[in-house]
Amino acid sequence: MTRVERVNEKNERICIAQGYEMSQELTTEVNGQAQTWTERRLLIQSTSAAEAAERSLQERVKKAEQAIKNLLIRKQGKQHLKTSTEIDEAIQEIWKNFVLKVF
Repeated sequence: MTRVERVNEKNERICIAQGYEMSQELTTEVNGQAQTWTERRLLIQSTSAAEAAERSLQERVKKAEQAIKNLLIRKQGKQHLKTSTEIDEAIQEIWKNFVLKVF
């Protein structure tokens, strides 16, 4: 991993992103002649984006946990789950809707 840093007003180095670089040799034909070059590919994630993604995931996990706790509480007008299969399916649906949600 390579750190991307900047210097703040206090002359301190602050990591603003992390990532890595890969090189790949590519070849194609242009006007009947093979052309080869090395392509650099950079994958970088900002630290603020990583922190925001982690906070979002933690919040979704909390909501899913609460929904699972409320799953078996009986209330008027609420569907009553009778079998372990129904309960497992409901838990999987909660997990899919809250935690595995893709942006």
